[in-house]
Amino acid sequence: MGSPSVHVKYGSLFFSITGAYISLPTLSTWMANNTAPHIRRATAVAFASSMSNFGGILVTWMFGTLSSPPLYMTATITLFIFSVLSVVITAGTIAYFSFQNKIKAAIRATATREDERPGLGDRSAWFVYSL
Repeated sequence: MGSPSVHVKYGSLFFSITGAYISLPTLSTWMANNTAPHIRRATAVAFASSMSNFGGILVTWMFGTLSSPPLYMTATITLFIFSVLSVVITAGTIAYFSFQNKIKAAIRATATREDERPGLGDRSAWFVYSL
């Protein structure tokens, strides 16, 4: 969009595709590491996969009807806003996990595993979130 060169636009496509397709495996791994027991973990990973597929459908509609070729300005701006929102939500999640890890560390300092009821999964004080 910023360059009139077809070669630059074509090269930028490789960066865009790489950035788009690397997010699902990364986020699925992060979700799987931060949820327990296995039923919640499977649901979280399935939800991430579903949202990724939904995003693919949404992008197809946006580039077909929301923006006109060859620049697709409206769709590109919309996707940029979604990308910024993803970064903000990820930062908020990391802050939340960090806060929860501090709370759990304080609980672990004063209690034992026997004091905790079984089956808490990721709500257990001994479950540490991966940042």
